[in-house]
Amino acid sequence: MAKQKLKLGDVFYIEAVKDKFVFGKVLFDVNKQYRKNKDLQKLDLANSSNNLQGWYVGCLLIEMYNCVSDTIECPSREVLIKRAICSIDGLEDQKWGIITNELVDFKAVSFPETLVRSNDFICIDCGELEFKTSLTEKEYDQLNVSASRIDITSVADICLNMQGFSDLLEEAYQKKRTMAKYDLMYHPSIRTKIYKELNLDPDKSYYELSKEHGFDLKRFYE
Repeated sequence: MAKQKLKLGDVFYIEAVKDKFVFGKVLFDVNKQYRKNKDLQKLDLANSSNNLQGWYVGCLLIEMYNCVSDTIECPSREVLIKRAICSIDGLEDQKWGIITNELVDFKAVSFPETLVRSNDFICIDCGELEFKTSLTEKEYDQLNVSASRIDITSVADICLNMQGFSDLLEEAYQKKRTMAKYDLMYHPSIRTKIYKELNLDPDKSYYELSKEHGFDLKRFYE
């Protein structure tokens, strides 16, 4: 029997620890939606931040739900983690499966915002977008929001931690398992400050913002 593979629109479960399941959904498949469309890549690479071509190779964009269950039935679809870029490292060693497959509302899809060094500037990278900021090297180091990809099993642990089940994790991981270094969204005050400096609306959706800058997310879902 062929092994299961996560694909766009899959609602899935992962056994984070014994008899405790967490749930999520695949919102974007970098290899299948971006890298396999050569015409899009040639057109877009000159202008995009290039993360979808390079750093995110083999990754999935997922959301995770605000529920932990003793069974593989998902009791809630309230979103706990809105966005995480994940490798599937370690998934084959876990008990996991696909519950159903659904359409993805691309207008609601967003990518993590991380900080990178680029041409002597500290920039925000978000999907295909990149914006220069006035952040200093010291601020960059202090914020430590530079890890943009995470393995999916670690996200499962973070879901437990965020929902009050940290006692089920190994002691060394109980405080470390957060999303803070993977997304500027978890640093709201500095995020608001940066967006104000850039004259950008922090509440504008990724779909609207990327379309304004010439990158229509819709093209990846057609």
